[in-house]
Amino acid sequence: MTTTLTFEQKQRAEQDEKVRRKNRVYTIALGLTAQDAFKGYRVVKKENEFGVSLMLQDEGGHVIHLSADRYGSEGRLYVSGIYPQPARGGYQSITGAPSITVALDKDIDRIGKDIAHRFLSDYLGKHAEVAGQVAQANARHKTLIAVGKRVAARLQVNLNETRINGEIEVSGYRPEW
Repeated sequence: MTTTLTFEQKQRAEQDEKVRRKNRVYTIALGLTAQDAFKGYRVVKKENEFGVSLMLQDEGGHVIHLSADRYGSEGRLYVSGIYPQPARGGYQSITGAPSITVALDKDIDRIGKDIAHRFLSDYLGKHAEVAGQVAQANARHKTLIAVGKRVAARLQVNLNETRINGEIEVSGYRPEW
C-alpha cells in the first residue's frame, strides 16, 4: 500500500533532510580540521540559508568548499576550491579546476583520506598557478592605473579607475576641443 503525503508533510521531510545534511557537512568539516592533511584549516563560513555548504580556509589563503546540495548528487559531498581573484574584480573562470564528490555518509576519516588523496594536491597546485597569473594581472592593472592617472592629469580629464580593464578610459568636458 502506497502512503500519500500531504504537501506540508513533504515540505517537512525536505526540511528535515536539509537539516540532517547541514549537520553532517558541519560535522565533516570539523572532523577534517582535526586530520593531519588539513592542519591549519578552519571553518570560515557556515552554511547559508539557501544551501548546504561550508568553507575551510588555511593561513595561506587556500579555501576548500564543501557542499551537499548539488543538483542530482543526493547523498554526495561535493568538494571544490576557491581561487584568488584579480584586483580589477569580476568573475574568473578556472579551466581544469579540480573537484570531487564523496559519499556523504562515509566515515569522516575515510572522507578526509579521499579528499587528501584525490583533491588536495591538485587543488594546491592549481591554486599556486592561478595565484601567479593573478599576481601578473594585478601588476599590469596597477601599471595601467598609474599610466591612466598621468594621461588624465595631462589631458585635464577624469580617470575612472573602475573602468580600467585592459584599456584606459578617460572622460571629461573640454570646451576648447
